[in-house]
Amino acid sequence: MNGRWEVIIGISLMVLFEFINWRMGGTLDKFTFFVMPLILLLVIYFLITGELKKSEQRFKELLRNHLPEERFINDEKKLRAEMVFTIKKADKFIMTTGGRARDNEYLSAIEEKVLNQRDLEYWRVILGDHIHHRLHIHLEKLLKCKNAHIKWHGEERWGNILVTDDQVILLLPNPTPGAESALIVPNPQIVQNYKEFVLRVFGEAKKEVTLQTLNTLCVECRAKMEST
Repeated sequence: MNGRWEVIIGISLMVLFEFINWRMGGTLDKFTFFVMPLILLLVIYFLITGELKKSEQRFKELLRNHLPEERFINDEKKLRAEMVFTIKKADKFIMTTGGRARDNEYLSAIEEKVLNQRDLEYWRVILGDHIHHRLHIHLEKLLKCKNAHIKWHGEERWGNILVTDDQVILLLPNPTPGAESALIVPNPQIVQNYKEFVLRVFGEAKKEVTLQTLNTLCVECRAKMEST
């Protein structure tokens, strides 16, 4: 039993004792004189504990907002779900580097955001010398959107990064073939640092992306052109 209930039961027993004493011959004035301070004390106790509980909740919320915990995900399904959830809750910007994305739900979530939320800015830097067809279709669909900024950087040294308003997802090398893992960082300062980093990489990427560029980079499209 916690301390709160012990206080309530203690005061209730004292009131009950005085009530019995009054019924057995005590005066009403004596009963009132003794009980009223106890009731007042009980009311004050409830008010104080209520405020303490509210303060505790506010403190916990403050800690969650200012001291967020990094998370490591080493499960492909959980990682895909986390990336889709991150995109759906983005409000101001989506920034990403890399050229290996081909998950349909993830890319569709970005498309829906960019096409329907015109005040959201989408920045993508394609890294490396090839992409897959699903990413090709995705980029081609968004190429003419004013809120989509797409460039190609031939080097692949920065890895795959996803940055949104409130968190960063860093895709990590995985020793298991075919497996995927990532670090989720919901720290506002880290988000700002990586936002600036992606913009810097975007500025260094001198190659503008056109329909012809996408056809050349796309593995499947390039294979078709070479076979004809």
